[in-house]
Amino acid sequence: TLCSTDCAVGQWRRDCGGTQAGFCAACTRPPLDHFHTSSGGLADNCGAEACPPCATGEWRSGCGLSSPGSCLPCSNAPDVGYYYTSHGQTTNECNYTECESCPIGQYRAGCTKAEQGACKPCTWKPPDTYFI
Repeated sequence: TLCSTDCAVGQWRRDCGGTQAGFCAACTRPPLDHFHTSSGGLADNCGAEACPPCATGEWRSGCGLSSPGSCLPCSNAPDVGYYYTSHGQTTNECNYTECESCPIGQYRAGCTKAEQGACKPCTWKPPDTYFI
């Protein structure tokens, strides 16, 4: 009989030959930060690809075996005054940096986890005061 090659992604047909139909067995684990993209047919040779990168401020959770996983927001930066400058690959370890100070007479608007924001002019000050 012919050996079937209908195993699922991440599996291959093992012990097929003669009168034996064999069975689907798990392929060898893909390398770290990779996932299987095909079955191995009649050999332990499943295709694999690197886990796709996420956007800045996100990390990839659950990539491995036969799943590319999904992107989740990073949460390792301090709560206020910082923004992310990279993705975290497959860990919740995005690089971040502090939002910069503005010149006298300006304040920083829009400093969020996603962006540094921009300096805006102060538009109101109480009488007998000055900007610092």
